[in-house]
Amino acid sequence: MKSFMVQLLNPTELHTEPVLYGKAMENSAIEAFENITRRSVEPCGLFVHKQFNFLGSTPDGTTDNGRALVEVKCPWPCRDCNIMPQKLPYLVRDDQGGLMVKYGCNYFCQVMGQMAITGIQTSFFVVFSPHDVFIEKISFDEAFWENKLLPKLCNFYEMYRVHIAKSL
Repeated sequence: MKSFMVQLLNPTELHTEPVLYGKAMENSAIEAFENITRRSVEPCGLFVHKQFNFLGSTPDGTTDNGRALVEVKCPWPCRDCNIMPQKLPYLVRDDQGGLMVKYGCNYFCQVMGQMAITGIQTSFFVVFSPHDVFIEKISFDEAFWENKLLPKLCNFYEMYRVHIAKSL
């Protein structure tokens, strides 16, 4: 537990090939989103939840004059191919055969958390490869936030806050 706490309090930056690729492609992904949707993306910094000030979020940008968030993923498995759910477990096919973010997956939770923290009700989830772009407009799901995600985040915070206090 103590080594986890040390890592949590003193994070190190990852320099793996997939992480470096994702960072390098992020601007291309945002540019592709802007070209496809005819929306401009503004960079943004850290947002902190007004009530739960231990929760913060750093979306990749805002659009629509700050009325929508943008979250970008540039997955390593799709660097040389089209975006497909066989390579990305966070995407599934809908009833019409199109792609969608898997309800409840980590990235869905990330976007829901970003919307809750910022108070912005809409987010564009962008998955980019040099061969393909997937964009999904996601609306805030208040029931999911209040009943599923927020309780887990509060429990996590309380559990580790106690451990941090004990280790000081």
